[in-house]
Amino acid sequence: MTATPADLPQYYHVAWMIDTEDFTDPREAARYALRAVSDPQSLAHVFTVTDRNGNTVDVDLDATGEGVTS
Repeated sequence: MTATPADLPQYYHVAWMIDTEDFTDPREAARYALRAVSDPQSLAHVFTVTDRNGNTVDVDLDATGEGVTS
């Protein structure tokens, strides 16, 4: 395994999930999720981040003070 130097860009898969029940089609549910994650007042600030080696961590931007920007 080759280590990537800390100052070089690395590959990450970043996921945010929401469960919805009130929609009749996938596009409507996706539009709702986009609005939720885009809203500056939203609480959607926890992301699951996985690196190319499969290491996964949950990142809570509220815990670091980065969750709300105005």
